[in-house]
Amino acid sequence: MDHIDALYPSGLTWGLSDWVPVKSKSPVELTSTAYYFADAVILAKAAKLFDKKADYKKYLALAEKIKMAFNTKYLNTTTGIYGSVLQTELSVPFYWKLVPQALKAIVAGNLAKKIEADGVKLDVGLLGTKAILNALSENGYADLA
Repeated sequence: MDHIDALYPSGLTWGLSDWVPVKSKSPVELTSTAYYFADAVILAKAAKLFDKKADYKKYLALAEKIKMAFNTKYLNTTTGIYGSVLQTELSVPFYWKLVPQALKAIVAGNLAKKIEADGVKLDVGLLGTKAILNALSENGYADLA
């Protein structure tokens, strides 16, 4: 984590994308940064369990930095749209708890509208598949999940 933080001080990182998407391809930076955030949260929780207070604070601060950078770059707070309105872009932030509480209903509504516009068919890869069903069912759209 320290190495990645040194390479990508903005909090936005580069790595693996949403593998084998149906047709739409989400930005590598979006999916990679979401997983980077998840890793920072896991390390913060582990540090807390082992009573490593300095590490807990360090990784919690890193997670917050990543979340802020992610939402600043990808979330339009006026429209509640992540990225270019792809299903993966709208669902992955839910899975990793990156969506601000105040915008959850709007972002979920946008995800539902996108799926309906796509003929009620999933257009995600492996990372999006992991996220989309819970994003829908946990936010009032179980009928589309």
